[in-house]
Amino acid sequence: MAAEATTTVPAGIVRRYAAAVGTREVRAAFVWSVVSRLPLMLISLGLTLFVLRDGTYQQAGTVVGVFTAGVAVVGLPVGRLIDRTGQTAVLLVTGVVFPVLVVVFVSTFDRLGPWALPLIFAAGGSRPPVSPAIRALWGSVVADGEARLRAFGLEAILAEFFSVSGPLLLSLGLLVATPAVALSVGAVVVGAGAVGLATTKVSRTWSGAAPGAGRAPRSGPMRSRPFRLLLAALAPGAMAIGMVNIAIPVFADRRGGPVLAGVLFAVWCAGSILGGVWYGRRDRSRLAGRQFLILMGLFAAGTALPILAGDPWSLGLALAVGGTVIAPVTTVEYLLVRDLVAADGLAEGFSWVATLNVLATAAGSQLAGLLLADLSPRAVFTAAALVALSSLVPAALLARALTGRARPTGER
Repeated sequence: MAAEATTTVPAGIVRRYAAAVGTREVRAAFVWSVVSRLPLMLISLGLTLFVLRDGTYQQAGTVVGVFTAGVAVVGLPVGRLIDRTGQTAVLLVTGVVFPVLVVVFVSTFDRLGPWALPLIFAAGGSRPPVSPAIRALWGSVVADGEARLRAFGLEAILAEFFSVSGPLLLSLGLLVATPAVALSVGAVVVGAGAVGLATTKVSRTWSGAAPGAGRAPRSGPMRSRPFRLLLAALAPGAMAIGMVNIAIPVFADRRGGPVLAGVLFAVWCAGSILGGVWYGRRDRSRLAGRQFLILMGLFAAGTALPILAGDPWSLGLALAVGGTVIAPVTTVEYLLVRDLVAADGLAEGFSWVATLNVLATAAGSQLAGLLLADLSPRAVFTAAALVALSSLVPAALLARALTGRARPTGER
């Protein structure tokens, strides 16, 4: 019986997730979205190595920071544009412009001078909004609540997978090519995936507006108080992750060597993936506000576990255990966005979440860097846990706001 359970459970899990992308049209959109997002981490890391070829750490940090700012700042109006005009034109244009700008940047970097930063900002701003687009599709096309849970759970798992695959793809690319070539190829793949997604039937026919809505005024996601509470809860969590991101390599460098940092990050992501797979095995789509509060409490507790670590092995165990909550939090986060935002603002709603995560993570990384100038990694882990704990206040207010609502409908 033990052997039977071992073979049956994974197959059941695979079937559950496959059902969320069951139709041929939805599968095509899903595959193209994966193609486009697979090299995203490669782009950011590749930019760092490319600039460091002849530049300094400060220059590399500035270039990556400006690129990230372009992604974050332009992401919101692009999400709003998708809601108003549909996905096709936006994905096609960005799918072409993004690789062109990246290739121009790496080809002319030595001659760009003061134009380097505006160009890389434009490249970041033109990065195809594939994640908001595909998540808006899941929120609209997948009607069944349990299947939608699987779809968003799959998105949360993929987010962790992309974090691991990006550095791996870059390492493989650098075995046979330069950082400039790896960057260019990665950008072309991102663009090709976006164009492919734009040509799928489910993306071409998607519309954020509800049937019969005509030209009624849009409902901006920020008009929803529960949505604002959700963002207020997510910000400390993302900030805490940014702090841990910086503390991990410093801890590894001081306790066992910098090479262990990559292993620790992989263990952290693996814990999140396993947690996401476990969480998606049952229908938990109801009472999402209460689930979110409980999960944020567990996330804060998991963030505190590295405080107890005395060596890389115990830190790896702490990260693996604490990481199991990250993907479930992300899954419920996506469900809440879908439920709290009106149909004509889904892409913008997911863009708000993506932008907030980028900015809050960057702020956490900056804060950790300042703290590490005088304090130990353990002190940074402690600060990260306290920051994560502060998310419980808005999370509790959100759960209270949603109490008594059978299903949040984006009421204003």
